[in-house]
Amino acid sequence: MMKKITFLLLFSISFITNGQTMVNDFESSGETAPEVRFGLTTEIVANPFPTGLNTTANCLQVGRANADFWYSLTIIDVDPDINFLPTDKKFLSVMVNYPVQPDLVVRFNSSADGEIGTNAGVLRAINTYDTSGDNANTWQEIIFEIKSTTSGPHSFTQDKLFNITFHADAGFENVPAGRILSDFQLGYLDQFRVLNVNPLSTKSFILDNAISVYPNPTSSVFKVKIDNSINVESISFYNILGKDVTNNVIKNSKEEYDFSNLSSGIYMMKLSDNKGNLSTKKIIKK
Repeated sequence: MMKKITFLLLFSISFITNGQTMVNDFESSGETAPEVRFGLTTEIVANPFPTGLNTTANCLQVGRANADFWYSLTIIDVDPDINFLPTDKKFLSVMVNYPVQPDLVVRFNSSADGEIGTNAGVLRAINTYDTSGDNANTWQEIIFEIKSTTSGPHSFTQDKLFNITFHADAGFENVPAGRILSDFQLGYLDQFRVLNVNPLSTKSFILDNAISVYPNPTSSVFKVKIDNSINVESISFYNILGKDVTNNVIKNSKEEYDFSNLSSGIYMMKLSDNKGNLSTKKIIKK
């Protein structure tokens, strides 16, 4: 009995220190795929890309029988329920692997909510799945904010979080926009975790804050200033449709670039450092 109490105490200390709750990693023996509605299909399968951020054995494969239903969903059970106070703010972390950029949407359902699962509760991630360069079909961590509020886009009240309604492909705010999942084009989800701290605040956000672009908007030439503490390994440029236009950008020096060969419009500059962190900056060509 004493050994059991000691183990539980050590487990509790570890949980508090790490500040995270594993909701589902699809590794339990005999586990069945979570509940689905409106044409989404799910199956627990062997991880087809066990490299990079996610080397677990299994993951959740998602597809769709009817592409007309943007609201196709799967329900991820939270067991045990997670308590929320009025001032609490937590973060949902999901490992995501898709061939093209999806529009991921969640709803957080609490036992105190008056209208569980309504459209008012639809919430998108803080960051987006990046398919530029060789990033498609790689595992990336996508973060959603969870906070207790009775109104606004979160539509999540205090009390107990008991499930996560996950729309794996809404198809409105991805680039290019449009629904992508089908019985032939699949996506993969894994490692549903609730965190006390936003992991992006200490990863890509540090990189993002260490980079400045000026002048912006620009008529042609602009400079990219990067803090000396950051080791940037790659810089690439994309138009609003996601097409790589890096070869059309003139690099005058380590810091100076020229958009003279590009039409007026909005472009995205994507940078990655030697730690695998990503940052995206919008550049407007006048």
